[in-house]
Amino acid sequence: MSDEIHAAEPTAALLLANARGFLRAPFHSPDRDVSDEHLHMVAISVELALKAALIAAGVSDRWNRDYIGHDLAKAADHAADYGFAVRKRVRALIGIIHPHFMNGGFHHSRRHDWPKLARYARTIAARLIDDVDRAIGNGLTRPNRPSPREERADDGR
Repeated sequence: MSDEIHAAEPTAALLLANARGFLRAPFHSPDRDVSDEHLHMVAISVELALKAALIAAGVSDRWNRDYIGHDLAKAADHAADYGFAVRKRVRALIGIIHPHFMNGGFHHSRRHDWPKLARYARTIAARLIDDVDRAIGNGLTRPNRPSPREERADDGR
């Protein structure tokens, strides 16, 4: 994971820098030991990285806040709609941490039965950040049309 940021859009660059910062936060457990604190920082990092991809694709920060919020699954789906290739391991990680993250579980309850994949959460998130940065550097931009999900929302579906 490099400290260099390639995103031309200042907000996307800031989000990526913050995503990297959350991965560097000190944890009370070793790197491969899974803790709620560790996974909470990873969840925030994943959220920021996906929102950076959306910003680079032309979505506003306000739209991210109002429509995506902290919904990691929705952020991944929309990033894919806009042309960002979300890796299977990222989606698998989101499947593990998203339900706990969305329900405030990292603040209100502890979970001790995290699946094996969670041990690699930091590595998966770091690769996601690098993938987003690379995609932005390669010109990730929003298509000149709404995403399929926005079109369905406009039709009332």
